[in-house]
Amino acid sequence: RVLIRTGNSFLPKIEALKILAIIHGRAPMKAPTIARLEAWAEGHSDIYLEVHETQGHFDALRRSKESAGFNTVLSCGGDGTNNEVLNGLMTIQPLERPTLAILPLGSGNDFARILPQRSTIELLSAIEKDQPNSIDILRVRTPNKQWFALNMITCGIGAEIAATVNRRKFSLPPAFNYYSGIIQWLMKYKAP
Repeated sequence: RVLIRTGNSFLPKIEALKILAIIHGRAPMKAPTIARLEAWAEGHSDIYLEVHETQGHFDALRRSKESAGFNTVLSCGGDGTNNEVLNGLMTIQPLERPTLAILPLGSGNDFARILPQRSTIELLSAIEKDQPNSIDILRVRTPNKQWFALNMITCGIGAEIAATVNRRKFSLPPAFNYYSGIIQWLMKYKAP
């Protein structure tokens, strides 16, 4: 808090809590989630909410790289969105880096399944009260690249499936897209 002088007394000036919500543009629950977030923010005069809907692959990464100045970045999607947001946040200097919050809206949500289950309202309340939990993240470094992961890194057939699903240009329901990628690779994969 910052104290401001008014006449002969000091009054606390409450700084706005700035939240950037990055929501997967094709999440099935996108519209009701945005409505719930906006209604919650409107009920709090000390909260600034910006909602960014992703437009494609790596959009969450790009937007989260620009999130210095926000207190919290709320990743609203699945494992892919969370991964992009995490990698974007890790490019920001530690003292300027916003807190990562996760609202699972993806088809798999593998990482979210290991977290304590919270309703949207409980999560927003924890953000408002500044009650984060610490987690470990994975850092992978090669001579040419560095990247981060929340719970796992895959190679072999898992990486091929993920790459296939991410390359597809046509719109499919997320679960169908993923499972058809698995079947496609099971039919043609040969271990190196």
